[in-house]
This record gives sequence, C-alpha cells and structure tokens, in this order.
Amino acid sequence: MAMSVAAALALLLLGAFAWLLAISPGQPRPVVDAAGRMIPGSLSERVFVEIGGIRQGMIIQSADPSNPVLLFLHGGPGMVEFFMEEDYPTGLAQHFTMVWWEQRGAGMSFASDIPPETMTMAQMIADTIEVADYLRDRFGQERILLMGHSWGSYLGIQVAAAAPDRFLAYVGMAQIAHQLRSEVMARDPCLRFTARGATGAWCDGSRPRR
Repeated sequence: MAMSVAAALALLLLGAFAWLLAISPGQPRPVVDAAGRMIPGSLSERVFVEIGGIRQGMIIQSADPSNPVLLFLHGGPGMVEFFMEEDYPTGLAQHFTMVWWEQRGAGMSFASDIPPETMTMAQMIADTIEVADYLRDRFGQERILLMGHSWGSYLGIQVAAAAPDRFLAYVGMAQIAHQLRSEVMARDPCLRFTARGATGAWCDGSRPRR
C-alpha cells in the first residue's frame, strides 16, 4: 500500500513538473512577424551576468540585433515588468534591441544573500552603468538608449546625469521629479475622497478590478 501511494505521488509530481515546463520553459517566446512566424536572425533570450558583484538577470529581445539597444528600467523598486509584455505587447522588440533588466534584489536578480548594505541609490546607479557597458560591448554600440518607468525614471535621470557618454537619449515614463512633494500634494485629495465614504475605490476615483 505504501509503495502504491509513493508511486502515485511520484507520478503526480512528475506530471506537475511536466506541466510547469510546458507553460514556462524558462526562455521567453521568440520574436515573430505579423503572421506569427519566428523572424530569422531575431533574438529572444534570458541572460545572466555578474553585475556589481552579484548574478543579475535580464530578458533581451530583438527582431534585428543590429537595431539600437534600449535598456528599460522597471518601477518599484522591485516591480519587474516583462511579464506584462505577454498580455500587453509593446512591439518595441520590432524596432529596438529591447533589454528588460531586473534590478538588484528583484525578479531574476533576487538572492537571499545580497548584502543589505548594497541596496543603495549609489549601487543601483553603478549597476545600471555596468549593465549599459555590458550591452554596449556585446552589441558593438558606443551609445544606447535608456528608458525608465516610475521608480525607474528616478533611477534613470541619475544614471543619465552620471554617465551621459553612454547614452543616445533618455525617455521617462511616469517621470518622478520630486517624490516627497508628490506625496504631500496627493494627501489632501485622498483624504477628501475617503471622507466621502467611497469605499472600495482608489484615491483617484477609479475602482479596482474584481
């Protein structure tokens, strides 16, 4: 009886592993054309590089790896964003060599033994410059493009100021200019909205999806 239970459990675990491998093979989907065919010579890979003394990961996708490199800095800190590309494709990989780097401590770049004292703004800036240098060397481009979203936009302007020789241009999405002032300005409208008894809604008046 015990052997039967063990065999059934082993089969169940094997089936679960096979299912997980089928839905998440460990590599991003290939870059395809309008007909859904993989583009010859295109690039779609998960890469790990030692950055700032630790192993850090990124997804690189491009219809043509000779296209300009675009390094994307996600928000958070810690909110990796490549997963949204699956449901809401940007199409950026058709025009750029798109790099979705996952920053120190986030996503593929998480490790439980990262020294807490390295989680600083100065280290994040240094990491980003090191990633940019890796990409410049790998793709043979003297300067690349830099894009930051939310927290990544704050990091991005610091990086662009610290190493302008590495970048052709910087693009900010939901650009942070003065975070403390932003929080102070948002406080009173949020309190007024809450005081009206509008439960189950965000402070901007929208309602969360159920």
